[in-house]
Amino acid sequence: MAQPETEPIGQLLLERGWITAAQLAAALSRQHELGGRLGTALLEMGAVPEDLLVKTLAEQGGRPLADIDELRQIPQLVLDLMPAKVAIRHGAVPFRTGRGHIDIAMRNEPDIPTLDELGFVLGRRVAVHIANEARIYEALERYYGEDCPLRFASLLDRLNRSRDHRAEEPPPAAPPPAAPETRRRPPPKAARDNAAPAAAAASPPPRQRPTSVPLSPEEKTTLRRLRSQDLVKPLSEDGVHKAFEAARRADDIGAALLGFLGQEFPRLLLFRVGQDQVRGWRGRSPSLDEQRFRNWAVGFDEPSVFLNLRQGAEFFLGRLPAMPAHERLLACWHGSFETECGVFPVKVRDRLVCVIYGDRNSLGLAGLDVQAVQRLTAKAAIAFEMLLMQRKLRS
Repeated sequence: MAQPETEPIGQLLLERGWITAAQLAAALSRQHELGGRLGTALLEMGAVPEDLLVKTLAEQGGRPLADIDELRQIPQLVLDLMPAKVAIRHGAVPFRTGRGHIDIAMRNEPDIPTLDELGFVLGRRVAVHIANEARIYEALERYYGEDCPLRFASLLDRLNRSRDHRAEEPPPAAPPPAAPETRRRPPPKAARDNAAPAAAAASPPPRQRPTSVPLSPEEKTTLRRLRSQDLVKPLSEDGVHKAFEAARRADDIGAALLGFLGQEFPRLLLFRVGQDQVRGWRGRSPSLDEQRFRNWAVGFDEPSVFLNLRQGAEFFLGRLPAMPAHERLLACWHGSFETECGVFPVKVRDRLVCVIYGDRNSLGLAGLDVQAVQRLTAKAAIAFEMLLMQRKLRS
């Protein structure tokens, strides 16, 4: 089988030692599977920093760079010069003007007819700048209302979190001027002994992660007992995002959801959604009958909270209504209709693919960050869509 040809950008990065041959081969395989530019595949793999990639792209094409921060703060007067239809059709974003010219960021090297059209529409000379395709998609969505593909939305979220984190880091403090070296007599032993406790008392206490709900000592004991049977490794926010990006099966996504949200909900259940019904999938709970839960199902011809989510509800918070479908579900762990719970949908292009149920038993839902859960379900939706895309490509 013939090997795919290496794109010039890949060869440049390889020759300079900025990526390895194995990374290039993996990126080419990913590009063949998912499409897009080779640089996008390298960014998704974390093989090369974004700034370094864009500099290499600019050198390859002989074009100046489009500054990322400038693309994120384009004046409205500049944006108004380019009709939305033209910007979307050509993947072109105007970001700066000068005397008789306009600077435009593009994801592809334009041909002469495209440059002629842009110059005619804008009434001035066009200066093309290089940006990676993810930044073009980001700008088209932000300024011209074009939906960003989910694949690039996931990549941009990671790139922006990394970039914003670096921007928030304080610059390193300049070292104090060196004091002239002098010979000093050591303090008496009693002074040294008294100084140690004072220094320890002056040191700030370690930072603790704030909890979303102020719990009493009895509630904390209950929560620790409920979590003591947890067999799923807890995940940080960054860890769950990485797990989504690396997912190769639906079970990988499910494990990431359990590992992250399980820190918020001692009882956490995941449901798979088919065309006609919802079925129990994975769960963690001190009293869950796992076999019974996996056999549980409800059709969309029967009233339930799942039917409401399918019909457009954003989420459900509170006590489940007394319905036969909910009664069968609660029986999977001898639950009660008095327990407050949160139920959240995971949708891919408005199609319900997964449902998340969580409760804290008798502790209620006070202080639950609903928006944080919804942000996570949006990331999970991207991960599910990526799996669907890969399955279609393989078939």
